[in-house]
Amino acid sequence: MTSSFDSSSEGVQALIVFTDPVCVYCLDLVHEGLTSESEIAARAAERIGVTVEHAAAVLDGLIGVGYIGRAGLTEIADLGLDDFAAHFEKAMDQLEWLRSKGEGRQVDDILVALDAAWNTRSADPAKRLSAAQFRASAAGRRHAARLEARSLGHVSAVGAAEGARA
Repeated sequence: MTSSFDSSSEGVQALIVFTDPVCVYCLDLVHEGLTSESEIAARAAERIGVTVEHAAAVLDGLIGVGYIGRAGLTEIADLGLDDFAAHFEKAMDQLEWLRSKGEGRQVDDILVALDAAWNTRSADPAKRLSAAQFRASAAGRRHAARLEARSLGHVSAVGAAEGARA
């Protein structure tokens, strides 16, 4: 992380994307080489347990924010691992910034949410169980509440006070 980093909308966006199991699985399928939008949406819906319409909307969102591209009307394009890595680096920079502002609990919750998102897309029942346990935990509920309140990746009043004391 550079010393001049400050909270960024791209960093927050990266945290949202990388902690969402549907986003993660869609990205995974694209990086594996799938290009058919309908096939990606169907496979994501089946694995994650959402509707095909929801998975298709997630794909559109990932295109809209530049995580994947369009290669025609119904084809998806992978933007490459360098692009993926750049997005992930923004997420990590945002986490480091949050921790520096006293948001250790939020950072810890996000780190577990990252694992849970990847575990949800796994075919391994133990990993899927681990992800479900996270979602049911206090940390999972806090993460979901931050997403719903659109405060994920932002400094809370509690975090700001703790950061000022540090």
